[in-house]
Amino acid sequence: MIRLVFIAALFLSTQVSFAQTWERNLEKAFADSKSQRKEILFVFTVRDHCETCDLLEQRVFQSEYFKQEVASRYILFKYDFETDKHSISEQELAARLRMVEKYNKDGFFPYLVLVAPDGRILKSRGSYDGESAASFLKFLK
Repeated sequence: MIRLVFIAALFLSTQVSFAQTWERNLEKAFADSKSQRKEILFVFTVRDHCETCDLLEQRVFQSEYFKQEVASRYILFKYDFETDKHSISEQELAARLRMVEKYNKDGFFPYLVLVAPDGRILKSRGSYDGESAASFLKFLK
């Protein structure tokens, strides 16, 4: 019995350690970026109306590669324009619209932007052609 409990605990701890957490508050994302000295990976998406965005979510962000190799290295912030507009405060919506003006002013979807803790754009990538997570995320290196 103890052996079974130990194996179950080990399995669950492994699963949790590879989980990814997407920050939902823009101000907190920047604060965490500064305090943890990590860059922010912004993802602009419209999953309900963008087949490419949905494929990117399934093949890249839900992949083991992303969970193990990428998620822990960055502060993750995903802005889903369709879903989030109904579930965030007016103040957060205004902050996100300012973020869009600065980091995705052309309105591309999907669009990824790597941002330094001080807000400078380091790298960006638009479009997704169905490649593997490792191949797609090479731009981060």
